[in-house]
Amino acid sequence: ETQEAIVRLLNNETVTDKQKKAIIQKEITRLDNITAVSDQTLWAELLRKDRVQPTWGNVVAYYEYTENVFDDDLTEFLNRPENYTELSLAKFNEVVEMEDELQKSLSLAILENDTLVLDSYTALLKSIPRAYSLWEYFSIENLAAEKVDVLIGQGFLSSSTENYDLLKTHFSPKHIALLEYHAARFDSFVEQFEFDGEDLLRILLSDVFSRPQKVQLIHAVDEELIIERGAICVLAARLLYEAQDQSELSFTLLEYLVRYATGPEQKVRLMLWHWDSIQNEDHITTLLKACG
Repeated sequence: ETQEAIVRLLNNETVTDKQKKAIIQKEITRLDNITAVSDQTLWAELLRKDRVQPTWGNVVAYYEYTENVFDDDLTEFLNRPENYTELSLAKFNEVVEMEDELQKSLSLAILENDTLVLDSYTALLKSIPRAYSLWEYFSIENLAAEKVDVLIGQGFLSSSTENYDLLKTHFSPKHIALLEYHAARFDSFVEQFEFDGEDLLRILLSDVFSRPQKVQLIHAVDEELIIERGAICVLAARLLYEAQDQSELSFTLLEYLVRYATGPEQKVRLMLWHWDSIQNEDHITTLLKACG
């Protein structure tokens, strides 16, 4: 049957609901426009049987019909590879005329949706309008970890304190991955966030942050975070040595860095470059002992 003939049958009041569902079940033709079927109670059946084209016009019409809810039928429809692949080719606000509130609602419905399979979720993110492609905060606590990785990797999460804290609480260490994605804003991170020893260790081990950024952080954090962990002392000593950094250090921190520095070259250079931190003979004796 042609689309027109099928629509006429589905809109015919003399055809029973049971007969209409049988028609939907039997016909393989996909309707271009779900709204051509006047009886909205049939729309779920059309989605279940994959009898409508995967267009944002159809998705948005059904989403509004369900009062902005992603029900099981819409989710199943969007989880089919041929459907989410086609939908991912366009921003939905560019092919459907929509109010801003509806754009925001649908964007969040996708972003916060953990019932979509990962491939569908990843694909549909491409269709979210640019105006809603960077968020200071939305609920990610209930998402699978793999979807959170996608959100970070595609830049949907800003480097806000809210996002950082949510990731640290529910998806650690993905909060460091968030900072890595926004590494260009590193200067602001030093003042914006409170780091613990594990955070500091991961940042110093990161392949994303530059040496100058790491040195900046070493000078900015509470020195207790450094001296309480030998692994951090080793990294900090190496980074300051490689950077030939001669910025001011407390004697206590210098002692720990010298103690954990790798090899005599590092130890001696660190002492010479930070000689101003040495105040008396006792300090010299302490550092010589730290040299081993």
